[in-house]
Amino acid sequence: MRRAFGVARLIAALVCAISLVARLVWSLGVSGPIVANFFSYFTMQSAIAATVLWTIGGITALRRSIDPDWLTSARVVVTTYQIVSGIVFAVITIQAHQQGFPFPVPWSSDVLHYVLPLYAIVDLLLAPGRSSPRWMTLRFILIFPAVWVAYTLVRGNVVGWYPYFFLDPAQVGPVESALYCALAGVLFVGVSSILVGTARALPSAPTDADALGLRLPRKVRG
Repeated sequence: MRRAFGVARLIAALVCAISLVARLVWSLGVSGPIVANFFSYFTMQSAIAATVLWTIGGITALRRSIDPDWLTSARVVVTTYQIVSGIVFAVITIQAHQQGFPFPVPWSSDVLHYVLPLYAIVDLLLAPGRSSPRWMTLRFILIFPAVWVAYTLVRGNVVGWYPYFFLDPAQVGPVESALYCALAGVLFVGVSSILVGTARALPSAPTDADALGLRLPRKVRG
């Protein structure tokens, strides 16, 4: 099972990479050469991070019986970003359809926003050999989103483009934009708290070493 999950992680990394390329190609065909804009989306940056972690996690699962603590913490953080990206994308899609705005969604977007985040949850909570995430992981959740918002506002002021409407001063005022960001912050912390709490409550699945009666000593998680 440990090795099966390792292979699954590598497959997920490959699917994520293919979906990113397909989404980029679709964007170029629809909106022209906006490569910098494409990679400025929070979803795309989260997907790139997930691809890297799944690759590392897959290789680790094939070579070691237990994931290192840093890998589990990083996966909690990135999985949180993937889930929140999917929730925000779903809300934007529903609102666009309700208001009659054209909002085409290619298959790659569905994979990046819905399919892969679901897999990330399953892998984080059920993979054999996973270490128990620590609550202190929550202190890192908002660092990247805060840096991303600052980058987006500075870049948007220069190029006149914003990836999401709630950061565009031409569409929303500063107070409304701040409220949206605060709501997103609460969502980030809430999702990550649920992930950590659930992962700590679930029993760890046995590793290949456990099945062979070669259980390795584990540190007590604080």
